[in-house]
Amino acid sequence: MMESAKSYRSQVRDRGQLTIPKEIREKGALYDGEAVTIIPVGDAILVSPQKLGLEEARREILKLMKRSGVTAEEL
Repeated sequence: MMESAKSYRSQVRDRGQLTIPKEIREKGALYDGEAVTIIPVGDAILVSPQKLGLEEARREILKLMKRSGVTAEEL
């Protein structure tokens, strides 16, 4: 699991494609052709390896929010 709160910038392309920076792909164990889960969270989007279930993703989001001091309303 990634612990970093560092933000990265990327650009959505014509067909909705988004390049995930190499450092994040490596930390998140995201490999070419791997399926991901995309979860809208307020104004944010969580992209997670398919192997992370929805309930586990929810718990991870809550942990990140608590560590960062961010509330659901702020998202």
